[in-house]
Amino acid sequence: MGQETSKLEASAARAVEDTQAHEARDRTLDSCVRRERRPVIVFEEGYKILPLEEALARLNE
Repeated sequence: MGQETSKLEASAARAVEDTQAHEARDRTLDSCVRRERRPVIVFEEGYKILPLEEALARLNE
């Protein structure tokens, strides 16, 4: 039973870390989008925000 508890605790810890990482990424993207003064489409390339014109060009490739 002790080993099962350890596995559950480890799994719970990973879930918390994953959630925190996800929330941090979302905050980073939100702040990047708010800084842009024109419409943007977000392509996740190391949190790079592309201007609409460049994003549309990539979509049309």
